[in-house]
Amino acid sequence: MDKALRTVLIPIGAGAPLVDRVRSEFFSDSAILYTAGDSGEDLAAILVAAATLFGESLRTCVPLRGGIGHGRFQMDPDKRLFMGESLVEAYRIGEDAQWLGIVLGKAVTEACQQTSLSKYVVTWSIPHENGVAVPCSVLDWPNVFADSLKKPPIALAEFYQPFERLSGSYADLPPKVKGKYENTVAFMNARLSR
Repeated sequence: MDKALRTVLIPIGAGAPLVDRVRSEFFSDSAILYTAGDSGEDLAAILVAAATLFGESLRTCVPLRGGIGHGRFQMDPDKRLFMGESLVEAYRIGEDAQWLGIVLGKAVTEACQQTSLSKYVVTWSIPHENGVAVPCSVLDWPNVFADSLKKPPIALAEFYQPFERLSGSYADLPPKVKGKYENTVAFMNARLSR
């Protein structure tokens, strides 16, 4: 998280560390990233911070999935209380998706479509908890990290191998967890092959 928030966002003009725009809190096994504002710079900052955090999680072999919602929410970090429709939306869309990646809510997708950030957002059918694949707007992280990823095709065994030290043998994973890795590799190969 610290590395993600030290990233410098360089808009037209002077650069500023993301920590100047994006804040973070941890709750249970969840990282909550948020901005105080609602500007285009805040949108870019939250997307860059989320992508950087996701990239670092892959690099350190920590499986991560998430969602980015839009709107107001309230919190009391001292009492560990977080509430609001945007937080519920981000949690729901992130948890429902059976893969490693970041799903964007409708308002975030619409805001991205109005900017140059749209090239990092794609529609992808992601299997959900109920087994049904649903078209979702997602962060195109293979495109973001293409220069540091192996060229496709990437084999499932090759992708999962670094995760073994934390998660155990792929053969021993429950079918639902195996599916998350399968769906992630399918996304990577499709996006890197274009």
